[in-house]
Amino acid sequence: MPIAALWAWVWSHLTHSDDSTNFWAYVAENPESIHQMLYMFGDRGIPKSWRNMGGYSGHTFKFVKDGGDWVYCQIHILPSESQGGWQEKTDEEAAASSPDCDQKDLFESIEKGEYPSWTVHYQSMTLQEAKEKNINVFDLTQTWSRKDFPLQPLGKITLNENAKNYFAEIEQIAFNPAHLIPGMEPSADPVLQSRLFSYADTQRHRLGPNYLQLPVNQSALDKEMFNFQRDGQGSFYNFGNRPNYLTAMAPPEFPERGYESSSLKDFEEDLGIINYLSGVTPQDFEQPRALYQRVFTDKTRKEIIPRIAGHMSTGKDPIVKQRVLSIFHQVDPTLASGIASELKIQDYATDLAKMDFLGSHNWFTGVPGKGKTAKEMAKNLAKLYPQVGKSFEGDILHRHSVGTTNGHANGQSNGKLKA
Repeated sequence: MPIAALWAWVWSHLTHSDDSTNFWAYVAENPESIHQMLYMFGDRGIPKSWRNMGGYSGHTFKFVKDGGDWVYCQIHILPSESQGGWQEKTDEEAAASSPDCDQKDLFESIEKGEYPSWTVHYQSMTLQEAKEKNINVFDLTQTWSRKDFPLQPLGKITLNENAKNYFAEIEQIAFNPAHLIPGMEPSADPVLQSRLFSYADTQRHRLGPNYLQLPVNQSALDKEMFNFQRDGQGSFYNFGNRPNYLTAMAPPEFPERGYESSSLKDFEEDLGIINYLSGVTPQDFEQPRALYQRVFTDKTRKEIIPRIAGHMSTGKDPIVKQRVLSIFHQVDPTLASGIASELKIQDYATDLAKMDFLGSHNWFTGVPGKGKTAKEMAKNLAKLYPQVGKSFEGDILHRHSVGTTNGHANGQSNGKLKA
């Protein structure tokens, strides 16, 4: 159960009103998410249109050659300069726009033959480079230096046709990061590993057990499909009398691969075991601080304060706001004080080492791996939020006892498992 879902029952959705408490409570318990918050509330969070917006894999994957040699990779999708490249809306333009303006813009551009396109690039890193530079390639909250790992051209994406039926071709699409072409493999990123399973489960729940037989989800290759799913909702191809398991009787034919996936180890021996509950360290604020202080312009630094404060102002819980301000203080004290001034909040902690987090161990207090136990964190947070009391503490302890993953976005690796 993710943190955001926990707060959903702490503060009820009775009114279905504009209340940002749930949103910022997640940040308050997962400080490593602050990098994403700066991206979202900065200019990059309001692109001029989808045609001017980029994409990023976030997760680390692998490029694999025939024979099994591999490197880590991350994918970047950048809007073509021919359509203006990256551009953002002003706050005033965003406020005056229709909620569907980007969808309309994309559709109308394609209809007019002004086909939007994006150039695809990748960054690559060897396992040895990750070790030497002490880079956690499994950390979703961090980016790779483009100076050390420059963007390399990979290809181009062009949208040249609109869907004829929105439901059939858009709403029934079943994306899944496990659907990878030969030569591209997942890394041991713990969030990616969970998504390899959960996305398929989501599609089975949403579209039925035979969702891969829907026309929009069928393989583009001229290959017969074998998924051993028989009958049920949406079964267009029933595989005749073939058994629904691997058998020597009329066995399926699989395309050959140039490598064995079992030879692509990057995990246990080399980078340690991944904690399901990660730890926040001073390093988690280095890239957010660089983004705010060196990448953002003076104009963006000025505009982001009322954007964040305006969103936080709809929240009802003062403790959540104070905890978020403490996290923003680690990025830049003037950022935190500016938001606090807008919210008329006088007092908040500036020393993160004295705080507890439900989604992360606090490793500001000493050596990574020496954080408080789940039981200790739950007790401390139950005191902080007395309106929840024992039910809060009991739910946390139950979820930790059954091993539910939580707050592991930065995939901390130290070779030990800690609760």
